[in-house]
Amino acid sequence: MEQHSGAKLVRFGLPVVFGSIAAFSAYVWLLQVRPATQVGTYAYVNPVIAVLLGVIFAGEQVSWIQVAGLFVILGSVLLINLSKYRKVKLKEGKLLVTE
Repeated sequence: MEQHSGAKLVRFGLPVVFGSIAAFSAYVWLLQVRPATQVGTYAYVNPVIAVLLGVIFAGEQVSWIQVAGLFVILGSVLLINLSKYRKVKLKEGKLLVTE
């Protein structure tokens, strides 16, 4: 088993800690300004953001299959939320505001 130096652990640990703090802060803020059903989609969007950040900042390679998967995930989240949004707007037009 490979020995891990303190520097390697720090280089790994700092992004994990600060990334978690940033993600949790964004999640809590979103809960204050958006409905929980919409905020719950972060679980689908965060991996997409993580892959994009890895490509931009770490020079990671992404295949076309992975890019297609990213679009499927984002498209699915969009379609689900779009149908919910349309239902709410339709009900608001009839003066019925329910979920």
